[in-house]
Amino acid sequence: MADQEALDFWLKVRAGVTAGERVVFLAISAGQPVGTVQLIIDTPANGRHRCEIAKLMVKPAVRGQGIASALMTRAEAEAKSLGKSLILLDTQTGSDAERLYIRLGNERAGVIPRYALLSGGDLEATSLFFKLLGTPGS
Repeated sequence: MADQEALDFWLKVRAGVTAGERVVFLAISAGQPVGTVQLIIDTPANGRHRCEIAKLMVKPAVRGQGIASALMTRAEAEAKSLGKSLILLDTQTGSDAERLYIRLGNERAGVIPRYALLSGGDLEATSLFFKLLGTPGS
């Protein structure tokens, strides 16, 4: 991702946080950011019980240390505290993230071929996941 594209992305995320549409979690190690995940909470009226995980990212140098699991656990706890009973997410089929989501108890709902455009121009399949957190409002 080019620097300007990354800046534009994070400015858009900041606007979403300011508007109350999403919550961003940041993992810090030795005073440096090493990971992040977003919880999208702005949903239509018929979806107030659900939320979506977006952009779980962990620096390659610190992967395998439980940072992604900790971020996901924190996002899930926040979803519950907001009365959400369903979390949705998607990730590249066959990725390490897909295996992580399965380990964390998410269920695969299906696969969409040619869904994600990778930086090299290839189209890759995306797996859709969900996790039930309880009954709405509990």
